[in-house]
Amino acid sequence: MTTSADAEAERERLARQNTSLSAANADLRHANEALVFAGARYLALHDLAPTPLVTVDAGGLISEVNYAAEALLGRARAQLLAQPLATFVIDPPAPELARQLHALFATGAAADVALTVLRGDAPVELLVTAVVLPNGSLPHAVLACVDITARKLDEAVRERAIRHTGEAQRLESLGVLAGGIAHDFNNLMTVVLAGTDLVLHDLSGASPHVVPLREVRDAARHAGELAHQMLAYSGRVSAPHQPVDLAALVRELEPLIRATAWSTPLVFELSERLPAIAGDAPQLRQVVLNLVANAAEAMDGHPGAITIVVRRDARTEDILVEVRDVGAGMAAATQTRIFEPYFSTKLAGRGLGLAVVHGVVRAHGGTLRVDSAVSVGTTVQIALPAVVRTAVPPGAHADLAWRGRGRVLLVDDDVAVRRTLGRVLGGLGLTVVMASSAQEGLTVLTEAPRGIDLVVTDLTMPTMNGVAFARAIRSLGIAVPIVLVTGYGELPLDSARLFTASVTKPFDLAALRAVLQPLIPRADS
Repeated sequence: MTTSADAEAERERLARQNTSLSAANADLRHANEALVFAGARYLALHDLAPTPLVTVDAGGLISEVNYAAEALLGRARAQLLAQPLATFVIDPPAPELARQLHALFATGAAADVALTVLRGDAPVELLVTAVVLPNGSLPHAVLACVDITARKLDEAVRERAIRHTGEAQRLESLGVLAGGIAHDFNNLMTVVLAGTDLVLHDLSGASPHVVPLREVRDAARHAGELAHQMLAYSGRVSAPHQPVDLAALVRELEPLIRATAWSTPLVFELSERLPAIAGDAPQLRQVVLNLVANAAEAMDGHPGAITIVVRRDARTEDILVEVRDVGAGMAAATQTRIFEPYFSTKLAGRGLGLAVVHGVVRAHGGTLRVDSAVSVGTTVQIALPAVVRTAVPPGAHADLAWRGRGRVLLVDDDVAVRRTLGRVLGGLGLTVVMASSAQEGLTVLTEAPRGIDLVVTDLTMPTMNGVAFARAIRSLGIAVPIVLVTGYGELPLDSARLFTASVTKPFDLAALRAVLQPLIPRADS
């Protein structure tokens, strides 16, 4: 039998239970509200995060993306959801990407994974950090993507700059090497030329040795031109321009031009009796051969011929050199870059190319024009100012019967050059005093300054070079004429005033005689 006390106790218990349930219900409602808020906040943070976020399942299907990921891939969310991630990845290939995703879900996280995705038609380089989020039996991985395309481009530019710097350093080193070799080569060719002239001078015209010795002399002159080109490449020579007949230069080059053009037919249109231009013949030869080589490569697989023209412009009276081909031609965008160093349309570029041609033409006071069209061909036209003078053979002004009198101090550290020049000068009637160094030469001059009528000195010598030697002579107040023997062409004006005359190695007897005639009295005077 239930008493009133028992009923009251039951009511109190139920009231307490109801209060407890109400509190628990309120806590549950608050927890649910907090969960909803947290979910909304996650979605907001996820969607608005500046880092592209892509969520994929274990099979590689995209289940969620944020706004930044939409922008990264260049597609709306509806175009991305439920699509395989591999659809948008171009590197690594799909099998490798699947392997990486399997490893990700096995380990739970990954960092610094490189992916390349496609945004429109443009590849985008990504660095990806990923973490796997458990979701019952269906875990998902969130991929945080960082666009490193600009960084990669910067690295490529930096690597290219480093590579070009290394190339420039190699070219500089090669230039120094070329200059040193050319200097020694010039000394050897001076001995050959001068020695050959000495022998020819003693032979009768009927001797069977005259013709081969003249051929040796001509070969030595051409070898000297090669050395001059090496010095020009090294940046250590600035040779004075001489009158050059461009039509004759091209005729002389014809065998080399045909070899350069391979099997491509050639047409020569060379005008007669053209005025000369003031130029450096070796450099101009290289320009012509360079243009022919370019034309031959453009003609590869195309029918037709390369046409080489030398004519006078009736309007400006400049001398024009044209190299025309009917080959591949160039697009306008390519033509804007053809004078850039290192630019080439070939798979393996050849370095400075037309940049050097352009530099040579400008150094000659000329202009260069290129007309080209794809599948039509290319015409390169060089215009060089004509001069009134005509080309003068070396030594043409020398009196071949001239002999002098007096004492000459010859200073050269190369024993072969010293001995040969000593014999040449002696053969011209002069008394020769030899010195192997500038210091030794100064000793001779200070001991007997009036006993020396002329000083002939090499430019490049150890310890004290020819310029320093000449300065020392002038500082002593000795007014003796000084002839500089050099392989480096013209000297700077502040040095040139120290010398009375100069002769460029390699030189022959006629060139040396022409320099000495105004400085030394004739033997019969």
